[in-house]
Amino acid sequence: MLTYQGIDALSGFRRHKLLAHLRHADPNIQSVTAEYIHLVDSKKGKLNAKADQQLRQLLTYGTAFNGKHAGRLF
Repeated sequence: MLTYQGIDALSGFRRHKLLAHLRHADPNIQSVTAEYIHLVDSKKGKLNAKADQQLRQLLTYGTAFNGKHAGRLF
């Protein structure tokens, strides 16, 4: 299984709304981020360089994820 990073999964509006909702459950929550990921199941296993580059180009769209991979992961 190959894993490729995706784009930011939350718009500014959705991030703000989700953070407000989460703070009702725990006021100590300071921020929230979400990112799409792409899982590729290849029968050949690892892709060659050309196929990997083509797949990465196909998966490059939308707003890039600029969040941090820190804190608790859900």
